[in-house]
Amino acid sequence: MASYHHGNLSEALLDAAEVQIEAVGLEALSIRACAKAIGVTHSAAFRHYKNKRHLLTALATRSAHRMADAIQLSAEKTAQNKGFLETGLSYIDFAIQNPQQFRSVFREELIDADDGSYRLATARLAAQLGDGREQRSQPEPISEAALLAWSTVHGLACLSIDGSLESDISKADRMQFFRKTLQRLGPVLER
Repeated sequence: MASYHHGNLSEALLDAAEVQIEAVGLEALSIRACAKAIGVTHSAAFRHYKNKRHLLTALATRSAHRMADAIQLSAEKTAQNKGFLETGLSYIDFAIQNPQQFRSVFREELIDADDGSYRLATARLAAQLGDGREQRSQPEPISEAALLAWSTVHGLACLSIDGSLESDISKADRMQFFRKTLQRLGPVLER
């Protein structure tokens, strides 16, 4: 067992939770197991996260920020006219690389979706998925085109991580398939 000696216990518990959810899934996450993994008592862990819902909310918040970071990085590397395509591909890639973290962001029945930090993180993610600008003071209703784009990208991500697509093709081939799929959606979104 690794031993935790210094630093930020709250972050160390989140790190342990990330490892645990990839191994056993979100529903089976245990604060006691996270504490044991980093070598602290469960009572020390419960001082930072009062229950599993609280820990999962912090994890979903962190994951939403990481998704937004990945999308922002992708946007910074690409030309403006490829925004939707590259944003969608980075969204899918994040899901493939971090399936349980991806799921945590959208499992509102397992978290406190009214938590202020979570709401800020998901608003930042939504801004990155939209036009890359920071959140506006007043939320705008989602447009039909944005809903079509998001549901397509989210659906491809979920189908991929849930094993519903062919599993015998390489990640590179799968991403190329997703690229072609999203390119077909581009003209529809431009209407």
